[in-house]
Amino acid sequence: MSTDIEVELLPPEASADERTMAHIAALVNQVYAAAEDGLWVPGTPRTNVEEIREFTKAGQIVVARIGTQIVGSIRVQDLDESAAESGMLVADRLSAIGSMAIGDQVMGGRGRDFCPFA
Repeated sequence: MSTDIEVELLPPEASADERTMAHIAALVNQVYAAAEDGLWVPGTPRTNVEEIREFTKAGQIVVARIGTQIVGSIRVQDLDESAAESGMLVADRLSAIGSMAIGDQVMGGRGRDFCPFA
């Protein structure tokens, strides 16, 4: 199985893909639930499908894929011609097959793969 990671800006038309939007929202919520455990009321979501859809329509969602599986994402919002902000950087801890841990590869320094989009 290849572990080559490809990073791409989701095109606005991807916002119509309910499965992809739901997957990204679930991934963000899963990662934030673990990362911010104890900061919020348990079960408080970080985002939802509609918000991810709006960010995608606006050209603000970048995803990392291994094969066809989305294993990470980040929101990048242009503030003006020379500045942008990023947020909701997340990475899945498991590969597309579910049992092969790749989290260290994706999260351990692979965030730099998103830099060209920031």
